[in-house]
Amino acid sequence: GMYAGVNDPELFDEHECTFHRMLLSAAGNRVLAALAGMLRFSAAETHDSDETRDLFQACEQNRAIYQAMRQRNISGAYDAMGDYLTSGHITPTAW
Repeated sequence: GMYAGVNDPELFDEHECTFHRMLLSAAGNRVLAALAGMLRFSAAETHDSDETRDLFQACEQNRAIYQAMRQRNISGAYDAMGDYLTSGHITPTAW
């Protein structure tokens, strides 16, 4: 999945968008899930020469979100999502 895209920002974007749409759907947030379908998380446009490291870190952050949700750890998922959103690795852009 997403880890396969650490060297390919376009592939990463594809997996990233799918992951977040699935999270929103699982959380029952239909409005944001619908909006996520109109956005793409553009790794290709937001990374510098440290792109591979940044994408790997984004994968690790997404993994932390997934694991917290899987364990039904609401505060852990909230904190992991906060870390992800404030990291500056991924910027939502219009498709």
